[in-house]
Amino acid sequence: EEDIEFVKDLGVKCVVDLAGGLDPEMPFLDAYLFWPIHDVPFLPDLDMLLMVSTFIRDQLRCGDKVLVHCSQGLNRAGLVCGRVMTLAGWKGSAVIARIREKRPGALWNPVFSSFIEKFE
Repeated sequence: EEDIEFVKDLGVKCVVDLAGGLDPEMPFLDAYLFWPIHDVPFLPDLDMLLMVSTFIRDQLRCGDKVLVHCSQGLNRAGLVCGRVMTLAGWKGSAVIARIREKRPGALWNPVFSSFIEKFE
């Protein structure tokens, strides 16, 4: 309950839930996307990754705040946020550095980080 109030107080309008565990009963949201992916040594469906990332990028362009949720906020959220950043024109190496600066230990999954690094 406290977490939901915290999300509301931040002004989040969209949640992308990569793991489950969030209560979709959040009437203040404009959108709730549930796309369960796993932190494994292979990439999720790349067409879906592009679609979800484009959706997030477009929400941000409209000025909305988006929460990308996974269990620890390290790999799955890092992959999705990293892909959003590459769509916004960031270079892969800069994406990795920025995400790790903001979330130490993030993107330690070598398959995920290698995928993001290819956007140079």
